[in-house]
Amino acid sequence: MKTVTKSLISLAVGFAVGAGAIGYVMQSTEVSDRSSGNAEKEPLYWVAPMDPNYRRDKPGKSPMGMDLIPYYGDDAEESSPGTVRIDPDVINNLGVTTATVTSSRLNLDIETVGYVQFDEDRVLTVSPRVEGWIEKLFVKAVGN
Repeated sequence: MKTVTKSLISLAVGFAVGAGAIGYVMQSTEVSDRSSGNAEKEPLYWVAPMDPNYRRDKPGKSPMGMDLIPYYGDDAEESSPGTVRIDPDVINNLGVTTATVTSSRLNLDIETVGYVQFDEDRVLTVSPRVEGWIEKLFVKAVGN
């Protein structure tokens, strides 16, 4: 009987220690989420993904039934005139790859497949004017 009691007590203590560890981990991640949430910028407005002219103050649905996307504004101090800025999430979703501009020689040869045919509208049949019957009709183009 004593071994059963000892095993139940050790099981209860192990359960309490495990629950305490889980609670501590959950609380520490919650605090870090709150601290990182304070560092995020507040959106200036919400815009429809398919119509950038449709703007709202709060999140919601666009006229096309899509969720509105937050707009945080441009970082003017980081960009210079002529700079194109694409959101990193969009780059990731599209699979965009970028490369630095290099100066190199262009290849002027182009290899392709083509067909050479005559223009049926420009074919001309010359028939001399003589009396007789039309025995054969020469069609100028397909569909005539």
